[in-house]
Amino acid sequence: MITRRFLLAAATVTAGAAALPTVPTVAAPAAAPTLPAWVVGTPEQWNWRIVRAESADKAIARWLADEGYGEGCEDPEPDGKCGMCEACMFGYAEASRAPEFDHVAKPTPGDWIRAGLGHTCCRCNDECDASSAYGIGDEAVCNFCITAGERLAIERQEASQ
Repeated sequence: MITRRFLLAAATVTAGAAALPTVPTVAAPAAAPTLPAWVVGTPEQWNWRIVRAESADKAIARWLADEGYGEGCEDPEPDGKCGMCEACMFGYAEASRAPEFDHVAKPTPGDWIRAGLGHTCCRCNDECDASSAYGIGDEAVCNFCITAGERLAIERQEASQ
């Protein structure tokens, strides 16, 4: 039942709301584009890590600077190498595009193995790669450390695919 008191209260609220200043909406800032992920390191070494950069050359330059090699690269040649520092003279770094890690903030050892790369086994600390280990959850587990139950679960999963 609508009473006179209800109508007066509704009119008061409506008039009050109309008198309030409008608050401008602020658009959320656009998320910064994620730079492509590169796996950068020295061939035949276990010093590879993810570097986010626009290109392979920039990823290598960032990796070299982080590793302490970049101090002598003040006047690079047209090919980007300076000929002065050890890293440039001997080509210590290589970069490979890793789209698997573009949206992964911090890859786990299991992520490295699932991406077809290498890591140390989380159980025995031996070096392993995708041909000799499995990504089990967040862990990289080599063929020697995998349990019978884990191997059975992997075989069942592979058979169902």
